[in-house]
Amino acid sequence: LTNSQMYAPAGSATICDSLGNLLFYTNGSTVWNRNLEVMLHGTSLFGDSTATQSANILQHPEDSLKYYIFTNRRYPGPDSTYTGGHFYMVDFKNNSVGRIRLEESSNSPDEGMTPMATEKFMAIPYGALTVGANGKKGYWIITHQINSNMFTVFQLDSTLRFFNTQEQGSGHGTQVAGYMKANLRGDRFALARWKWVQVFDFSRRNGEITYRHHLYGDQSSNRDSYVYYTYGLEFSPSGRYLYCTGRDGGMIYRWDMSRTNTRDIRKSAKFLRHKPEEPTGALQLAPDGKIYVALQGQDHLGVIHAPDQAFPNYEDQGVRLVDNNTGESALSGLGLPTDLSFNWQAPPFYITYTCFGKPTLFYLTDTVGLTGNPYWTIYTAGSQIPIDAVESTGTFDAWYNFPDTGNFRVVMHANYSGEDLAHERMIKIHGIQA
Repeated sequence: LTNSQMYAPAGSATICDSLGNLLFYTNGSTVWNRNLEVMLHGTSLFGDSTATQSANILQHPEDSLKYYIFTNRRYPGPDSTYTGGHFYMVDFKNNSVGRIRLEESSNSPDEGMTPMATEKFMAIPYGALTVGANGKKGYWIITHQINSNMFTVFQLDSTLRFFNTQEQGSGHGTQVAGYMKANLRGDRFALARWKWVQVFDFSRRNGEITYRHHLYGDQSSNRDSYVYYTYGLEFSPSGRYLYCTGRDGGMIYRWDMSRTNTRDIRKSAKFLRHKPEEPTGALQLAPDGKIYVALQGQDHLGVIHAPDQAFPNYEDQGVRLVDNNTGESALSGLGLPTDLSFNWQAPPFYITYTCFGKPTLFYLTDTVGLTGNPYWTIYTAGSQIPIDAVESTGTFDAWYNFPDTGNFRVVMHANYSGEDLAHERMIKIHGIQA
């Protein structure tokens, strides 16, 4: 939005309908409707725009006209006793711009979901035969408690209810900021904890959390250490790589999570950025397969163009925050609007680099179960006769030089576990830098 009414230096969330039309947005304290007006009962929510994951939006699993907003507050200190993780019901029934139903919300300070809550929040869809769900669709809701290794788990289907608490992890610190993020499959998640990152497995069937890896680097007293003040987290589309930002060091780095033990994962660390004068914040995977990076105080976002590739191609000035109509620019904060990535499915392959005269990269989103080498056939738009084909040579990706600018159809052919899969995507080759 170029005319947003919201101030959000850290967390925020927005939601659209299936056609991409704005429904509402929030910074965790105030909710604005699609007309950019404050929603009925949409003020004084128990969130905080300076909290990392201050606002998160989920559509009600059984009612398409209702949405939950989950909020977190900025934690004031280890001696506070307030509860966090408040929830609010947004209802569009008989109201085209939505309203908050206070009678279905936790609308007082002591009605939060989690005692001594951090600024972290995560939602993961149910798996097959989820316990307690009776065949319903729904979500696991997970929060984290300060100064502990304690997670609080809830279930959301026809109702929102407490499931259990689980103690998993090793060591703990007072840092409450930083993200908690799951991969697209929902079977693994990561937690930013000041000078380290912890990685856990998760069962979508029974909600069980299992601690797996403790990733860290230099001493926290070294402000340029690549894990000093871990903040943003994101998995690549396949889940093979885990990306993290070191906020105060202005760093971006990643680990190869396909390694079998913690020591080898630590050794796999790859550095993409180091600018201590420009802090890095949130990381967000988008449906185009790219990861976007919040760069505090800058008029642009960083972009990791190919996060599943050995060379992920990070671009510091990847997207300018400029209004094309007025030429006015905005500055990034530490956050990006929360996208609970299970709302969309990654396509079987991605395409990157679309400038004429330079090779274009095709690469698979996932290689689990892949047999043989995939290949891609290329067609001009509207034609059923291929103009060319290109095959992977064992790296599960391929480069191709398009013969001209314009629109093309690219069809991927691959075999997964004995089953042939074909998937097509349209692509536009640009005559200038895209």
